[in-house]
Amino acid sequence: MADVGYGRNGAADRQIGRQVGEEFIEVVATASTVARHACAILEEGSRFDIEIEVPGWTERVAVHSPSRPGAVRGAVEKMLRDLDVTTR
Repeated sequence: MADVGYGRNGAADRQIGRQVGEEFIEVVATASTVARHACAILEEGSRFDIEIEVPGWTERVAVHSPSRPGAVRGAVEKMLRDLDVTTR
C-alpha cells in the first residue's frame, strides 16, 4: 500500500475538491507499486489538473470540472497503468 501525501487542493468548491482528493487517494493507496505519492489539485476553469508526484518526476492528468463520480479514479488508474506503476 502506497503512502499518499495530499498537498494543495485548489478546487473552488470544497465538496468537489474533497471528492477528487478521496478518489485519488483511494486509487493510489491500493493500486500503485510506488511507495510514496503526493497530490495537488488545481482548478483550471472547466477542468481539474491533478498533479501526481512520484520519486523523480511529476505527472499531470486533467479531468472535467465538475467531475462526475469515478472520473478521477478512472483517469488516475489509466495514468498509473501508463507509467507502469500499478498493481492492477
